[in-house]
Amino acid sequence: HNGRSDKPVETSHLLKLYPDGDGTPLTANRPVVSERYDEFIFHEPSDELRRRLVTKTQQPHNGWRNSPHAKWYSTFDPEGQLEQLQAVYQLITAELHTASKRRVQCEEELKSLR
Repeated sequence: HNGRSDKPVETSHLLKLYPDGDGTPLTANRPVVSERYDEFIFHEPSDELRRRLVTKTQQPHNGWRNSPHAKWYSTFDPEGQLEQLQAVYQLITAELHTASKRRVQCEEELKSLR
């Protein structure tokens, strides 16, 4: 198959070693996880490449849950992350509101001192 007509676009980013706010102290017993996420995007792939990409492959039925390191893995929970992001947004919004009120108070106090 001649793949020259398919122009690849590659994006990648580093993943965090540990979740923020985990609170678990770092020890020699806890493995250090270093991962890299690669994503390949095919913009308007050829028919042959599209067919090969969408063809289902046989996946191992055991998966990562049976790994001896499974206790260090976590399951992605989009709802939980959304709740965390909303809570952080509300906290930041409240802090900005408080800081804005304090700024106005300081400006008024400064005017009265002049």
